[in-house]
Parts: sequence; C-alpha cells; structure tokens
Amino acid sequence: IICLPPIPYYAVSIQTIASELSPDTKIIFTSSTGIYEESTEIIDENSKIKYDHILWQVEKIIRNRKSYSILRLGGLIGPGRHPVKHLLTKPYLDGGKNVVNLIHSFDICSAMLHVLNDTKLQSTYNLVSPHHPSRGDYYTEAAKELAEKKLVVDYILSENKQVDGSKIVKELGFNYSTRLDEWQTF
Repeated sequence: IICLPPIPYYAVSIQTIASELSPDTKIIFTSSTGIYEESTEIIDENSKIKYDHILWQVEKIIRNRKSYSILRLGGLIGPGRHPVKHLLTKPYLDGGKNVVNLIHSFDICSAMLHVLNDTKLQSTYNLVSPHHPSRGDYYTEAAKELAEKKLVVDYILSENKQVDGSKIVKELGFNYSTRLDEWQTF
C-alpha cells in the first residue's frame, strides 16, 4: 500500500519503491480526485484527467504493474482531520453552493480491505462519500462543533465538480459507512 503525499522527486520515489517489489506483488496506490479536469458533469473513473498532474505521472508507473488498485480519494476527514479547522482562518468560505467530495478515513481503510480481497488484477476506484451536501451547509454545520467562530459563507456557485464513488460499491460490494448528511464528531 503506497500512501505517500506528493514529495520532491515523487515519481522517481514511487518508481523506486515499485521496482523493489516482485512483479507479482499487488500495489494499492492512493491518488486523488484532484487529478480530474474541472467539469460541470458528474466525474467518474473515465472522466478527463489533467495529464500534466504529478499524480497522473505516478499512476502511469503503477499501471505498468501486473496487479494494482488505484484509489482516487476525495478530501480526507476523520480523527485529526476536522473538515473546517483550516477554513476558520479564512475570512469566508467561497463556493457555498458547490457540493463537497469528501471521504472519511474509516471508509478508506474499509475500501482497502475490499481491494486487498479483490481478485481483479487491475482496477481504479474513486473513493468519495455518496452524500454531496453543499459546501455552505456542510461546513457551517461542522463549524458549529468547534464553536470557535461562525463560518461566513459566500453562496455563489463557482466551478464545481461532483465525483461519483459508486463503482467500488457496484463491483466489490463496498458500503460507505460515514454519512455526510448526518452531522457527527470528527
């Protein structure tokens, strides 16, 4: 399982790691939904990629393997990753009408177990909660939990994409356990 954030010489580092493994070793690589081009269409695993994105360069390295699974993650939430901690330092939240594309760390771990048990040699899945509340609604509710200050939201709709994470559900019987429309402690 390779879960490294982009670092200097990222592609070279991943190539080195992959070359140290047996050709038959399955690699699970965590990529990002940030790899997709902006779109007003719903994004799935076949949508247009930013071909100059560093993660695409690394995915190509992984795709040269006999056995791999690429997990393209939405924005990470979970223990130690409260969704609004960094937003409270900004004067306001823009794009309040846009939808969120988030994934809880528990769901990532569960999806990895499904992929480890999968017999397919090569697969790519988006991991994004099936619930896509608006940024304004979601982050306003999440900010209440911290009770530090009220989040000011600009409800103008800007460039927005909604990522579909249902392929792993259909193919592997995976179920997302964290609902983004039920406010909870992070």
